[in-house]
Amino acid sequence: LLSGDFRCFWSVGSGWGNYIRTNNQHTVEICAGSLTLKTLLLDGIGNVTAVTVDGVPVAFTQIDNQLHFDGITVYKNIQVIC
Repeated sequence: LLSGDFRCFWSVGSGWGNYIRTNNQHTVEICAGSLTLKTLLLDGIGNVTAVTVDGVPVAFTQIDNQLHFDGITVYKNIQVIC
């Protein structure tokens, strides 16, 4: 896993956007469409302290590098704070 800031493009059938990693924050931006998640896997995330979806805090369970949700749909962004 690369260290430092990182940014890349992602795409799925329901939307596309950018993944951005800076210091202790991981952000999945949605540029078009939406992203429905039950699980988000982020290598090397460490201990997650908060997750927001479109600016609203959401409940999650962390198991290693996996974040589990009851089922969320993201229209703008999901932010993961470690």
